[in-house]
Amino acid sequence: MFYDPQDFPFTAKLEAHWPVIRQEVEKIPKEAFVSWPTQEGMFAPGWTLFGFYAFGRRYDDMCEMCPQTSALVAEIPGMMVSGLSSMEANIHLPPHVGSNKAVLRCHMGVMVPEGCRVRVLDQTRPYEEGKMLIFDDTLEHEVWSAPEGRRVNLIFDIWKPWRYPGHRWTRLKQRLGMALGVKRSDIRNIADMEYERQKQKLKELQTAS
Repeated sequence: MFYDPQDFPFTAKLEAHWPVIRQEVEKIPKEAFVSWPTQEGMFAPGWTLFGFYAFGRRYDDMCEMCPQTSALVAEIPGMMVSGLSSMEANIHLPPHVGSNKAVLRCHMGVMVPEGCRVRVLDQTRPYEEGKMLIFDDTLEHEVWSAPEGRRVNLIFDIWKPWRYPGHRWTRLKQRLGMALGVKRSDIRNIADMEYERQKQKLKELQTAS
């Protein structure tokens, strides 16, 4: 199930700033991206992440490398996590589902060769540069990259707006740190550990150069 991006006020501003976002992304060494935190058997080699924010934690080193992009993302109401998702050519992420019913997943194409697409249930949409896609990732979805070239998306999760049914109690539970038995302090610790992992990657690149 895809949502109409125009129903979300942040869409117009992000899409209008796509050229600036791309300029910043092109300056990031590909080696600065790290492997996704894995769900066993799910995430593919060649699918990597460059994070900006996670559960209230700002990843300062990464944000400083993309100051305008990270500032734009920080303005999004209800933003929980955000970053850049990179995928090499000829990668297929098989059908999978997310676990958080209180959020929506947002993708905006930054660098998109022809042929990149995502399926949610029975709907398949192409990724396009400077265009937003928004969907519920607790529904079955899968992703394909292009036969040639690397794809980079700006990716972030937002709290599902109150007007959409079926999520209010879930959202309240998560805001109280009750969802899935995970405490807020545990979530923050995970965010801190991920930041340290990405900082270590940058340090290794600096040492190598």
